[in-house]
Amino acid sequence: MSNAKESATGKGLEEGARDGVSRVRDGAEDVARDAGETLSGAKDKAEDKVFDAASEAKGAAMSAKDKVSEAAGGAKEKAAHIKDGAAGTVRSAKDKVSEAAGGAKEKASHVKDRAAETVTSAKGKVSEAARNAKDKVSDIAERAEDYAEDAAESAAEKVARAEEVAKAKAGEVTKNLTDIARRAQEVASDAAGYLLGAPMEAARTATAVMHLLGFATAYGACVWVTFVSSHVLAASLPRQQLGVVQSKLYPVYFRAMAYCVGLALAAHLLGRERSSFAARAQSFNLLSALGLVLANMLLLEPKATKVMFERMKVEKEE
Repeated sequence: MSNAKESATGKGLEEGARDGVSRVRDGAEDVARDAGETLSGAKDKAEDKVFDAASEAKGAAMSAKDKVSEAAGGAKEKAAHIKDGAAGTVRSAKDKVSEAAGGAKEKASHVKDRAAETVTSAKGKVSEAARNAKDKVSDIAERAEDYAEDAAESAAEKVARAEEVAKAKAGEVTKNLTDIARRAQEVASDAAGYLLGAPMEAARTATAVMHLLGFATAYGACVWVTFVSSHVLAASLPRQQLGVVQSKLYPVYFRAMAYCVGLALAAHLLGRERSSFAARAQSFNLLSALGLVLANMLLLEPKATKVMFERMKVEKEE
């Protein structure tokens, strides 16, 4: 039973589906038919509208063509009128220009004639003025030459007189200045002799005393140290003690000798006449002695003392 029911149900469904498909097919055919009718109607309407628009455009073009032709005819007529008027105007302008040119030519000829007359008269006036000016210039030049010659002669005379006066005054001034200088020299020499006579003599005496004192002191110290003191010390003291005493004594000795010889040389140069041979020889002797004393004090004595102490050190070590 159940199988029968199921078969009956399946058959019912198939029939329902077939009915639905047939209905859909019929509806589609109706829709297609309606669409074709609608399209054909729209096409007919569109063709009618296009035809109407074309006819209207053709009528408008025809009317515009008529209007253009009418406007072209009117323009041609106006152009003809304008051309005629322009031709008349040109002819009248040519006539006026020709008349003005004739009048200008006549005026130019008159002006030319007047200008020629004016130039001729001006040339005559200029030539007359040039002749007059030339004459005046020649007169002025002659007068100027005469005046210059007179001025040169007067200036030469004045210069000559001025030179003579200047020479005379220069001679007088030179003579006066010479007299004044001679008198001033005499007065100065007298005053110097009066004022400096005693001081110069005193200064000469003082320099002589300083020279004698320096020379005598240096000579006495040299004799004492060389011939007396050295021998006495050498005989009384051992050799090393003698070296220590001499290292302390000789720097003072050479310094005193330098001071004394320098004082004698300075006093000799300041207080004696240096023109004689004896004075120059004494100056050379004192200068040589001072140089030898300085050499002993600065060079020989320090080196000799150093060598002596080094020898003493070596002897003590031995």
